[in-house]
Amino acid sequence: MRRAAEDWCDVVREAQARGAVVRHPRHGELSVRDVALRNRHGALHHVWDVRRLGAR
Repeated sequence: MRRAAEDWCDVVREAQARGAVVRHPRHGELSVRDVALRNRHGALHHVWDVRRLGAR
């Protein structure tokens, strides 16, 4: 997981340096920051789900 997180951070920095933009069909243009925040939000929910399932 640590390696995946480090790789993801590297890709985010590279995308920022290139001025990348994602064109989403529903949300329009998303900056690298927008995409990173959306991914972070989703990841936090996944962590919460895994912890909740482990508590059963």
